[in-house]
Amino acid sequence: MTTSKGTIQGYNGVAAVDKKHQIIIEALAFGAGQEHHTLEPVLTGIKQRYARTGISPDILKDQTIVTADTGFSNDANNHYLRREGINAYIPDNQFRS
Repeated sequence: MTTSKGTIQGYNGVAAVDKKHQIIIEALAFGAGQEHHTLEPVLTGIKQRYARTGISPDILKDQTIVTADTGFSNDANNHYLRREGINAYIPDNQFRS
């Protein structure tokens, strides 16, 4: 994994949780310093898991609110969320500028 401090052997991970039921519903390990590229695959995994279990055919459109930290904020993710009609709150990573 290449970081601002050089290349190291290691991985990062992200986890998505169901706040109401307090369980992890999706997780992903990756070998990059930034996490922004994982938003779409994680949300796709959540949607597929809820559809496969019969809980909801499209959980992301059932008034579900997605929250994420500034590491997921970029133009590509914002475009994806708008295009898919996903109700998400992700702070702008340039908010201090």
